[in-house]
Amino acid sequence: MNKTYFIIATLFLVISILINFNCFYKTSFAATSSIPSSKYHFSPKDGEVREFGDVHILNLITKNNSENLSLAVATVTGEHPPTLSIRSDRAYYVISGTADITVGTQRYSVVAGDAIFIPMNTLHKIVGNVKYVVINSPSFDVEKEK
Repeated sequence: MNKTYFIIATLFLVISILINFNCFYKTSFAATSSIPSSKYHFSPKDGEVREFGDVHILNLITKNNSENLSLAVATVTGEHPPTLSIRSDRAYYVISGTADITVGTQRYSVVAGDAIFIPMNTLHKIVGNVKYVVINSPSFDVEKEK
């Protein structure tokens, strides 16, 4: 299967799950689940948090779970500085808020419901107040970010 289609299909699967479980706009980083995390279920209370500047990222599915993809929920309240992944293609799905996302030299104004695809080795940045799902394929590795 083409890698781009895999990422897009995975993104839509995650969105469908969020909608079907009625937590699409209600989930927060503080949310807890009574079900413990397992090999196939990932609770926000067990996620790995990364924070830098105006960025808060809750990593739910990491390279420790899968080498093929990772999933996180991120919040930007200002600017996510320019970054480039030398390992992964990346897809963002905006849950709430608004932002300007620059991919390469093209800038996009995004709102809830929009999706952005960022190919590997493409510089990108985010400016705004936005919460989004991010999927990386293969999985995110901080050592492979520039």
